[in-house]
Amino acid sequence: MARTKGSFSLAGTLEPLVSAPLDARQTVKLKTDLTAVGTFQYYYIGMQVFCEDELKRYTLIGSDPTVLANWREDGTATDSQIFQFAGNVAFANLPAAAAARVGFVYNVTDAFTTDNTFVEGSGHNYPAGTDVAIVNTGDNVTPVYQHDVYTGNLEGYQPLLQVDTLPTADVDHAGQILMYVGQDNPPTLINGYWYECMEDTQTPGTYHWVAKNTQADADDKLDAQLNVTKTTGGISAGATYAQGTPFETLFRDMLNPIEYPVLTNPSAQLTGTGDQLLEKGDSVSVTLTATLNRGGITPAYGTSGYRSGPATDYALNGGSAQAGNTFTETVTEQNNSFTVEINYSQGEQPKDSVGNDYSSPLSAGSVTSSAFEYEFVNALWSNTAAVGTIAKNSLVSASAKEYIFVFPPTTVTYPEVFDVPSSWTVTNIDVKNTLSNQWENCSTEFTKTTVTHDDAGGNSTSYDRYTCNLGYAMGSREIRIKWS
Repeated sequence: MARTKGSFSLAGTLEPLVSAPLDARQTVKLKTDLTAVGTFQYYYIGMQVFCEDELKRYTLIGSDPTVLANWREDGTATDSQIFQFAGNVAFANLPAAAAARVGFVYNVTDAFTTDNTFVEGSGHNYPAGTDVAIVNTGDNVTPVYQHDVYTGNLEGYQPLLQVDTLPTADVDHAGQILMYVGQDNPPTLINGYWYECMEDTQTPGTYHWVAKNTQADADDKLDAQLNVTKTTGGISAGATYAQGTPFETLFRDMLNPIEYPVLTNPSAQLTGTGDQLLEKGDSVSVTLTATLNRGGITPAYGTSGYRSGPATDYALNGGSAQAGNTFTETVTEQNNSFTVEINYSQGEQPKDSVGNDYSSPLSAGSVTSSAFEYEFVNALWSNTAAVGTIAKNSLVSASAKEYIFVFPPTTVTYPEVFDVPSSWTVTNIDVKNTLSNQWENCSTEFTKTTVTHDDAGGNSTSYDRYTCNLGYAMGSREIRIKWS
């Protein structure tokens, strides 16, 4: 709505010829005149009156000038008081509202319910981290000191608060400024320096204590938001710095940006003694060793560099946990696959490059290794060692799917012979052409029959025997078989 315009228009200024205001309502002799009936026949909200006895000015803020509460002493309203941060307190320790504490703002560290000392009255609930100010809701003659939930912004630097241990840098302390006076100085803190809790512009939600030489540094800040358009040093294009960000923060981010470690989770490994390829029917005693890879904090930045704590116990194949990391097992075809679960203790708190906490410690937990297995197979047989004797060959994994026999010269009486377990289906028989150095199929040169051999445990096993059927002496040659 537009303002109400006056009834008369003057083309010049007025020059009163009396030592009094042009509007006689603008001054009274006594404060009691403010509320006296008949002092103001015509009045309006916002009217200002000077009391000569107090040398103070009052503004009418209500519709009835005879009520003292409707007159506000200029300079005493809650919204014009000067506030200053006074520290963190539990609600039970919130100082009483008193004249000496007017303007102090306290950060209440726990959730609370207001009582009758609050401006808004009792019974209102607020979360932890709420600011409470102490205000005078009366005037200088009749002061009324109360607590008031404060939602404004504290401008400039707060009064000196000396601490020997800086609290955790987080959103609850954002903007707080403290002087560090600790004796055992951590590497990143300087005795006697100011520190302000500020949000990292490169990693929103992360806060740091930033050093200030003096409170005058408050003036060395951006007077407008800065949008970075070109990557410069440690500041990436696209970064935004809010109005009020200290220049020191820009130089730090540009020349010495905070670096963060790479966190790698722990893992488990299991190894065993002896050959992992064994003949069926065999039984072998082995030692299995479990190893915890504790992961990493890279770079370590003041930590041990390990993500997890040390191993606390080990359990093989879901069995009972033990303190030691070695197990003695009898390996058979029925007991040939092993995994280990390793429990570990809580890890260290990772740090960033300036010593601030980064992420959180890895909680105590466990990891399980991949399976460590022993394979049991039936051996291949052939007369490659001596043409007159069919003997056991070196063991070959069934998953290899091929094997090369190197035969010596043979005779008509003792031709090339090799035996393959009947459970393996031979798909190809090839001979090496020494002239072309190529493999050529020669399946028709061998006749298949059935024989048996005992495995390592004395168990009879069926084999397919392949005998060369060319009927004449052969020179040395290589025969390759493939199976499925």
